[in-house]
Amino acid sequence: MRAVCSKPNSGISFIELLVATSIMALISVGAFVILAEGSKYLTANQMAVDAQRSGLAILSSLGADLQATKPNLISTSGQGIVLATPFNQDRSVEFDLTNSGIRWQSWVCYYYDGQDVTRRERPISTPSDPGTPPAPSSFSPAPIAKVLGTNISRFTVTQTSSVPSLWSVRLTVGSMADTSTYGIELESETGPRN
Repeated sequence: MRAVCSKPNSGISFIELLVATSIMALISVGAFVILAEGSKYLTANQMAVDAQRSGLAILSSLGADLQATKPNLISTSGQGIVLATPFNQDRSVEFDLTNSGIRWQSWVCYYYDGQDVTRRERPISTPSDPGTPPAPSSFSPAPIAKVLGTNISRFTVTQTSSVPSLWSVRLTVGSMADTSTYGIELESETGPRN
């Protein structure tokens, strides 16, 4: 008598294929969710970095200009601050040895329009005069203008002390009330060195 042996089936059954496909689908969905959350996290962090960079650029630039001017050459309004600066375009300073004073080069206006902070500059017509330069009648249109920050919801410059002359700069980049965007509040206090 002869024994009949059946050859084992080496193929994949339909059930095994269905289970493997389901497992791969779950892994793919999980990976997609992780990537989507990571993308949102990266976007939020980039918005935070951009807001901080924008705010710090404004504070740094205004602080440097405030330190280089004289207290009597500063005026503020609801839309910003105007001050005289001794800096040339290459950030060098010229001295008048005859009159023992700094040659004031230009008037600078940090202008806030409710959304952006712009640094506008108007050259002083007689930069060789070391005294008090004449104030500009207008900054519009400004020959030299640079947007320092966008999406600014608050920008205020107030004098906190007259002796010594100190100025407080407060700004909010973004919105502190809207949770879908990033907001940051920055404050700095500085004054003229002279």
